[in-house]
Formats: sequence, C-alpha cells, structure tokens
Amino acid sequence: MSDEVPLILMVDKETDNVICAGANKEFVDVLYSFLTMPLGTIARLVQQESLRGPVQVGSLNTLYESVVNFNKEYLWSDSCKEMLVRPRNSSEYHCRSLKLNIDDTDPTSYFICPNFRECGMSMLNNLLVVPNIMYEDIESLRSFFESVLESYLERNEVNGLLSLEVITMNVNKRQILDLLKCCLLSKTALSHFFFVNKPILEDSSFRTPFVGYPSTLQIKVKIVVRKSNKKILYAEGAEDFAEFLLSFLTLPLGGVVLLLRTYSSMGSVDNLYNSIDALIEEKFFISKEDKCRLLYPNVAQHFQSNICKQMFPICEHTSTFYRDYPSISVTGSISHMQMHVDEEVRNCDNNENYKQMKLVDPKSSSEGLLKVHANLPAMFIVTDDLVVAPASLMSGYALVNRLKISLRDVTEKNVTIGIKEVRRFKTKALVFC
Repeated sequence: MSDEVPLILMVDKETDNVICAGANKEFVDVLYSFLTMPLGTIARLVQQESLRGPVQVGSLNTLYESVVNFNKEYLWSDSCKEMLVRPRNSSEYHCRSLKLNIDDTDPTSYFICPNFRECGMSMLNNLLVVPNIMYEDIESLRSFFESVLESYLERNEVNGLLSLEVITMNVNKRQILDLLKCCLLSKTALSHFFFVNKPILEDSSFRTPFVGYPSTLQIKVKIVVRKSNKKILYAEGAEDFAEFLLSFLTLPLGGVVLLLRTYSSMGSVDNLYNSIDALIEEKFFISKEDKCRLLYPNVAQHFQSNICKQMFPICEHTSTFYRDYPSISVTGSISHMQMHVDEEVRNCDNNENYKQMKLVDPKSSSEGLLKVHANLPAMFIVTDDLVVAPASLMSGYALVNRLKISLRDVTEKNVTIGIKEVRRFKTKALVFC
C-alpha cells in the first residue's frame, strides 16, 4: 500500500490561493493529529528538511536547542533529558495507526521486573503494548465545491471561471511535514502548502484576553533590563523558573491553544482547533471521548512536572495497563507477555487472566523526589529568545559584554511570575517573529 493520501484542491491561478480542498478520512486524521503533538516534538520536526526547509516558530526552537545542549548533571537522569527533547504524545497509540504519521518519536517501551514487583531489581524484560484505533471510518461527505465556489465568486469578483482549476494530488509524509510548518506560520496554510514558492508574510501581532486560573504559585525572578529601550536582556531564576520553561516542551499543541482561548497567533492552528469543535461527534467520532481527546489533549503520563501541574490546567493522561500471561512457564519466567490499556480489558469477555500493573515514573530520583526536572539547587539564566542555561557569577556580565552594551545602561529588577505572566511567556515562545 502506497504511503500517500489523495487531496483535491480548487485553486485560483491568478492569486495563487487555494479556495477549498476535499480530503478523505486519512488526510483529516493526520491534520488533526497535529494538535496532539507535544511542543518539543513540533520543535524537532520543524527543523527537519522538507520542501520549505527548516523554519523558526517563535522562540520555541531556541528553547528546544537549549535543552539539547543542557548538561546532564542538572537533570535527575538521562531519562529526564530524553523526556524533554523527545516528549511522548498522550495519544501515541491512536496516532500510530495513521497512514502518514510524521512523529518520528520511538514508540514507548515498557519493561517489567522479573519478580513482578517493585523491589529495586533492573527491569530488563521488554513488553509489547497492543495499540487500538482512534476513529472509525468517516462517511463520505457530499461535495461542497459548488457552494464554496459561489461564495468565493461573490466575495472576490473573479471574471469568469478561467482562473480557477481543480487539481488532484497525492500527499506523502514529506509534504505532511510541510503542511505542519505552514499551519504554524500561515493563516492560509493550504495556499502556502500548494504554492511552495509563495512567501509567508504573516503579521504576528495579536490581542488575547486574560485567562485566569486557580493558582497562587509565584516564581521569583531577577530580570536585567536595558535602560535606553526598556528591553529585557536576560532573566535569572532558580530551578523552579527553569522547570517552568522546560515544561513547555511537554505540553500538547492543542492544550496550548485551549489555554490561550484560541488566540494563539500560530498561523492556522486556531482555525484547525475550532473546526473540531464544530464537528458533530455522533457523526464523525466513535465516542465523545475521542472528540475530547483532540479538544482537551493531555500531557503524557509521568511527563507533567509539579510546576506544570500548578501553572497549566492541562491534565496528565492516566492509562491503567494490564498484563496477560498466557505463556508463563512453570518456573515463572516471562514469555510472550503483552500489555493492554484499560479500555481493551474492560471490553474483553474473558478478562480473568489480566492483572493490573503499576507504571514507575522514569524521572523519579533515588531520594524519592518526583516530577522535578532540575537536579541541582542552582541558578539559571534565560535570554530574551528563551535560551536556558545554568548561570555562573560571570554569565550575565559575559552576555551584556557580548551584546556590546554599557553596564551604565543596565538595571536589575526583582519580579514574580504568576498565571498572567505565564500566558505572556507562552505567547513569546510560540509567536512567529
């Protein structure tokens, strides 16, 4: 089976615009899967080569690269760094069945103690997780080209139909990666996707209402400002400040759009999110839960830090896993064991062979501290474009000196970051500048 999906486009050749598109279930599933991807995955994907080449999505790229360059001594374990640079998708098992899945994150591996308990022994036995499928086939939609065409002609006063053309194309994985980039950067994503040479010139300015959350957490930060232009040069904070910023990478794109009340300023992403809300769940989804999985995506299980939990009202995904052991020998050795998610076991007629399993948090320290990314009680420096690095006595001075700014033009301020500032930080990380 070819790894391509069909797409029908109606284009205006004079203006290089796509008027509308017709697609099947496979294409729409891939498009909606963008909203389930963690920001760390998106930051990694948009830097890969495609027809449009690597692109910058605000300060998200520099935040991601700073984690890649992070010294592992500031993290509890190698797993902590891996969880930030290759975060898991809470809908991983559903997205794995997509025909054009561009997420190159390795499937989650699970290991079990040979004694079937939490005794401290190395978990060396790998288990196979049986995936399930998210959607049923969506019924074919009646062609809407005529109504769209009539509306387009009324708005644009096109002289006849000579400039319009219907084009059928097959879309592959590389082109889906291009489409992701266009969705993040352009409010006319399909036009920039099809007309590759069309430059993306979008205005990143926006207004967003304040969104209040029930949290009193305050993070203390020292900011260094240039007096002459009031520009922040860098900020200094403790590990809670660094963890707050690094946690951005574990958040799903759709969750961020929800936090910003669909004023994210990210290209066509807001429209993509709103289009899901407009779909009738009984007609296009197997269940209400499947629609909610897209509108309210969760952080992957064990990927939500304490700061993330208090600052961002995005739930952590919780799946109960069960093991079956039809091939366990008399001596108790493990053979052909499989793991199943909770809904599969509930729907199974013969489930007496299934035993519930406890998942161990991979970032737990030997001292028992949970969900903390920063290992040392150190200070961290954050530049205006969200490069995060451990701070030293001379790091701030070196940065000011590198920018060729006089120390007389610099002042320090102590501030606190609350929920209102969280929204501004997130906007800074995502706006296409």
